[in-house]
Amino acid sequence: MGKAIVKSAGILLLGLAISLISVGLAGAEKKPFAGKTLKVTTWSSEWIEAFEPIGKQFEKKTGAKVEFIPMWSGFVAKLQAAPADDPPFDLFQHESMTYEIARKKRLTLPLRAENIPNLKKVFPAVKRFKPMVEGYGVVIGGQPIAPLYNPDVMKKLGVKPTKWADFMRPEMKCKTAFEKDYWVFDLYTAAYILDVQPGALEIYTDLNLVYDKMAELAARSKIAFSGGAQIKSLVDAGEVAVAQFYGGTVAEAELAGMNLKGYLPEEGYIGYLDIMSIARGTKNREVAEAFINELLSNEAQTRMADIGGSGPVIDIIKNLAKYVQESVLYIKSNKEWETFGVADYEYFMKAWDILHERFEKKVLSKIGKECR
Repeated sequence: MGKAIVKSAGILLLGLAISLISVGLAGAEKKPFAGKTLKVTTWSSEWIEAFEPIGKQFEKKTGAKVEFIPMWSGFVAKLQAAPADDPPFDLFQHESMTYEIARKKRLTLPLRAENIPNLKKVFPAVKRFKPMVEGYGVVIGGQPIAPLYNPDVMKKLGVKPTKWADFMRPEMKCKTAFEKDYWVFDLYTAAYILDVQPGALEIYTDLNLVYDKMAELAARSKIAFSGGAQIKSLVDAGEVAVAQFYGGTVAEAELAGMNLKGYLPEEGYIGYLDIMSIARGTKNREVAEAFINELLSNEAQTRMADIGGSGPVIDIIKNLAKYVQESVLYIKSNKEWETFGVADYEYFMKAWDILHERFEKKVLSKIGKECR
């Protein structure tokens, strides 16, 4: 009987050992990327705040470590300078112009949809954008380029702005401003002000007229700004009455107590897209695809909208903060994304240097000419 007890105990211990091994194996299966480090670039400030908890959650699920690199520009130069099989980052957040350049230079990898199941949740209107169609980038959000204004100044002037054309009203002379560096956005603004054809088609049919209108706006503008902090401060102080900027960022600034408001113009608007692409040569392609999938989760999309100012690309409106739900400056439904335009960088890049130089000579040289 003693031997039977010992035998039974041995069997029990063996069964327990097998169970523990099974649990260990199951745990290991749930951490598919343990020991791997994923380097991800993102815009600084509020985007770092938005991304970090998403990264922590991803680390917990997968065992990977996520390292965020604050970066606004220079993606293409850094990728070209690095060895083809050792990029400085695995996954990078960028916009349409960078996407176009990186794609043409073959600096990005195609995305494998089977590794990003949350793509199925993305609005159909978002899937029409070039990175999604070509399969070399995933749009995770975006913001409209819209007018921001000081409501007190507008009230004193007796103006209730609703259009891009309001920039050219007599009352607005020397009280407007425009973006200095992102000159393509400015040309679209000028085309919308012209409003001769729908959807800023003047960009294609009469670019000379667009440059003329932008030069006219420059001459009666107070300043050409080069940063968000600068223009938000100028409008908040009432030194500038109206300018164009990123809609979601304007809404967040208003929530934070700045004297700013914004609107979506009747003539239409373009915007910038938040795009994630995988760098050529990365050894962490599958990890990067998994992180993109995480960025398309309900939780991540909600956080990026509430903190990063980016309009969600999946249906999560009920999850969003009240001010995001109520603000027209956030794009948050398929219907709203259908009206969202994007600058045609492929068109501009055919003569980029010539058009840029033309902008500097014809437009930037005229800044404030009528205000001196």
